[in-house]
Amino acid sequence: MFDGVNIKLMKCTGLAEARSMIARARSLGLRIMIGCMTENILWHLGGGPAAPLADWVDLDGALLISNDPFVGPRCAMVA
Repeated sequence: MFDGVNIKLMKCTGLAEARSMIARARSLGLRIMIGCMTENILWHLGGGPAAPLADWVDLDGALLISNDPFVGPRCAMVA
């Protein structure tokens, strides 16, 4: 028995497939998390449009790499 799914945009090939997966998961009564791997910031920004459809959003993988060739939103650590 599962309560939800973690949909990773890079693994499911993008937003169109993610939206289809979200619709199917919702039809089964599952909760949704939009997740990521340690890819560049462009893939994380792509998760933005799917965020309102999810219960949780975890798009921090770009913060874990030091050689991201793209510049995007930055996160400040809060103590």
